[in-house]
Amino acid sequence: MFGFGKGKKSKEKTKAELIAEAQANARKAREVLGQETIDNIASQLEEHNPFEALVPELAEKNREQRELAEARNFLENMDKAELVDHLRAIIDEDRLR
Repeated sequence: MFGFGKGKKSKEKTKAELIAEAQANARKAREVLGQETIDNIASQLEEHNPFEALVPELAEKNREQRELAEARNFLENMDKAELVDHLRAIIDEDRLR
């Protein structure tokens, strides 16, 4: 009656076409928004992942990874002599047990 969709064949895009389209969209977004804004949005998304609420295992894994990264940064920024003293104390405690 109305002829909607008649004569039009849906053409599925190839992987290469989808990649090219995504890259073009990214270039256009950088031009419109600016790279600094995109970096800001990306960092905010990394801080708060809405998918964590949907998948508790993912939230737990991300929390553990953040805690490990914080501990690693703490140890890397710690005075090396003080760190050695702490490690020696731990080793001595283990020997006494």
